[in-house]
Amino acid sequence: MRKLLLPALCLFLTLSACSLVNTGPRYGPDAPGYTLSLLPWRYSPMNFTYKYRWTMTQGLLKACAQAGNFRLESSNYYSDPDYGVKRLNLFRNQTSEFWVRHKYGKYRPDTKHVTDILKEYGADIGVLYEVSADNSEFTDDGASYDKSDSIRVFLVEAATGRTVSAFIRTDFLRGRGYGDCKQVTLNAFDKFMAPRLDSGENDKNDSARQTETTK
Repeated sequence: MRKLLLPALCLFLTLSACSLVNTGPRYGPDAPGYTLSLLPWRYSPMNFTYKYRWTMTQGLLKACAQAGNFRLESSNYYSDPDYGVKRLNLFRNQTSEFWVRHKYGKYRPDTKHVTDILKEYGADIGVLYEVSADNSEFTDDGASYDKSDSIRVFLVEAATGRTVSAFIRTDFLRGRGYGDCKQVTLNAFDKFMAPRLDSGENDKNDSARQTETTK
């Protein structure tokens, strides 16, 4: 059963990658657009990047296509001229500098380091994932039980250092990583855009009130 999962997952991701059509804008025609940089993720197990780099980047690209207001411009993990994605030239010893430990042993992006890199490469927002994968285990009879994988995404704005995050439970071994990566990224996009959409709506209301006053 485990041997059948990988080919099926590869076929699914290949078909999904072929349909990265921009369906936006998710937030309306007047919402601003942003360029993204995929920065080093924090992960377990050790071979996560080798196994799931494609899964994660396709999930992010699909979220960008569905949102319509976000475009992946650079990545620590790959380049893709067809989508206009360039490879970041980060040294291996630099990757750990993107994360700092806070109380209770939790890690968050180092805002200053992230914003410095974003300004250097000209991106509006940094995308950083914290991932725990392959926690499901298979028994001798082929059955499995789930210890719960997870994806947490952080969006860091270069201009202000503002950070929003979103979290989702997933299961990489059962092929849910791609869809859940897309969904949690969309959830973070929604949180990031909410204050701007509210502000825009308030501006429209103020303008309408001023127009009524002058009549």
